[in-house]
Amino acid sequence: MTVTDSHELTLVQNLYTAWTERDMEAFFAHVDDDIVYVLHLDPALIPMGGEHRGRAAFRAVFDQFNATFSYLRFNRSLFRQSGDVVSLRVHYSCLHKASGQILSGSYTANITVRDRQIVRIEEFPDQGFVEAFFRLIAASSTRPGEEMR
Repeated sequence: MTVTDSHELTLVQNLYTAWTERDMEAFFAHVDDDIVYVLHLDPALIPMGGEHRGRAAFRAVFDQFNATFSYLRFNRSLFRQSGDVVSLRVHYSCLHKASGQILSGSYTANITVRDRQIVRIEEFPDQGFVEAFFRLIAASSTRPGEEMR
């Protein structure tokens, strides 16, 4: 079902507007202290990947995103709601600061809202594609004679 005027949908739209504008205080104002953030990527390869619990851990992940990437494009679309979960599609392009390489793609996010706070964000990127990008970056940073990861 497409929702055009629910509190949950408005809250999620405000969250992503704050992210797009890099307003981290506004972004975290929408987040519950006990938030669970899950990024379906291998944390051994991508430190932001895996499950992170609590506001401090979630903030550390997003600080790491901001330190690693400069966002060139971040568009949201296809907002849908089922109960307390809002789902959306995000299209992005970002510059990997250390390598100068651009990562572009899309992911689906499921965001759970309870008591006017976001309690869970689960993101589903193209796992193989993103992990291959990070392997390429790691391999290009090795010196002759060093082992590639």
